Amino acid sequence: MEARINRIDLSSFALLLLLVLSAVLFLYAKHYGKRKSRPNLPLGSMGWPYIGETIAFYKKHPTYSLGRYLQNRNHRYGKIFKSNILGKPTIVSVDAEFNRFILQNEGQFFEISFPETVRQILGEQTIFTESGEGHKESRSIALKFLSNDMLRTRFLPDIEQTALLVINEWKDGMCLSTTAETRKFTFYMMAKNILSMEPGKPESEKIRKQYATFMPGIVSIPLNSLELNIGRLSRCIYNTCFTKKRKYIEYIYIYMAYSWEITLLINDLSMQSQSEICSEIGRMADLRMEEMRQGEMKGYNDLLCWCLTEFKLSREKMFDLLLGILFGGFETTSMALSLVIFFLGQCPKALQELKDEHLRIARRKTERGETKLNWEDYKKMEFTECVVKETLRLANVAKYLHRKVTQDVHYQGYDIPRGWKVLPVLSAVHLDGSIHKDPQEFNPWRWQHKSENTADMMPFGGGNRLCPGTGLVKLQLAVFLHHLVLNYRWELVKHDEPLAFPYVEFEKGLPIQVFKINN
Repeated sequence: MEARINRIDLSSFALLLLLVLSAVLFLYAKHYGKRKSRPNLPLGSMGWPYIGETIAFYKKHPTYSLGRYLQNRNHRYGKIFKSNILGKPTIVSVDAEFNRFILQNEGQFFEISFPETVRQILGEQTIFTESGEGHKESRSIALKFLSNDMLRTRFLPDIEQTALLVINEWKDGMCLSTTAETRKFTFYMMAKNILSMEPGKPESEKIRKQYATFMPGIVSIPLNSLELNIGRLSRCIYNTCFTKKRKYIEYIYIYMAYSWEITLLINDLSMQSQSEICSEIGRMADLRMEEMRQGEMKGYNDLLCWCLTEFKLSREKMFDLLLGILFGGFETTSMALSLVIFFLGQCPKALQELKDEHLRIARRKTERGETKLNWEDYKKMEFTECVVKETLRLANVAKYLHRKVTQDVHYQGYDIPRGWKVLPVLSAVHLDGSIHKDPQEFNPWRWQHKSENTADMMPFGGGNRLCPGTGLVKLQLAVFLHHLVLNYRWELVKHDEPLAFPYVEFEKGLPIQVFKINN
């Protein structure tokens, strides 16, 4: 009996020892495998030490082309490749399906990730930089303010009034900057509806001038995200470059350091302007609150009034929200309008068909004894919609989006580690010849065919970050174009074209000469 018990004890001990050894081996193998295994990253190059491929990525190029960097990397590595942009390991995508995957999985695998300087200038609680519940709240307010009912009843009359205000200041044969005029139009329109500021008034002009200084810090290349340190760069150059190449590489890093200093100056000026704008908004908010306390609130119906009466927002949140929506409705819309004018000037056939469409609308209104545009008129601007869509395809104002991986992603055999940056390049998909025939040709008629792929057109983003102002942008462009083509023809004074650097810009402001049409 005792021998039997000993055998049982030995058997139990052996089994326990076996289990312990198995567990140890399993944990060791798991740890060793995790330590040794490498993620199957997409092909690519990490570029120069520290700065990576930042210079090549941000090099100027026409917006209706991919640019040499994306063309070369796409040809060499495929539509999804790794790189180092602004000192961060980055996955760059020019693939339509992966871009859609990124946008549809916002909050699950990816999160918004603007460079720190952009967050500082725009604000931490603006609709562009927030995530999670904060973003949902801001987006809900924006969607309510920019609803179809608001567009039809409130925005349409204001847009037409503001468009006529700007266009009626022009004279026959006058030379003007297209970008300056379109910015004036969109700023006046947004300032009136957000802050009840009337065009041309001193307080309105003050903020408009501050905004001109505020904008460059957002749309410039965020080189200061690299946090350049000259001593560190010198050691980097010495340790990684052959002697013969060091001098050449030093020139590159000196240029980067100089550009970094310029960027710091631009951002400082932008921050000062942001402070001035917020100070003016705060002054207006205090006056409104005082009027409310005294029961003398005037008939305001702007976004500032909504924030004070309908939404319980902190002061900082309110400032960031108003500043963000003003930015979104001002810069992107004005540049889109300048782009439409540019492409129409290059395509007389499209311009004539657009003019014919608006002449039919104008004649119908004359027959009815009407003068102002209404929602029915807007809905009849079908070719105008094609022109706008084709413009945004050829020259997307936001070329790419900033995202960061929040947990390891496995996509079509690739492993993308948590913490890496991801840049879905939307404009590259719009210029993909396998999706759009003759992709670099301005052809608004392509959108009249149902066979044209619209699923991959994402000029306004997608997913839960689809721009809430999409309808407003289209409405502003259509109404301004209506009065422009009926009253003026134009010619380009100096050669100019839209360049991506990194956002779209006309280096000369698209100078044109306008000639009055005598109807």
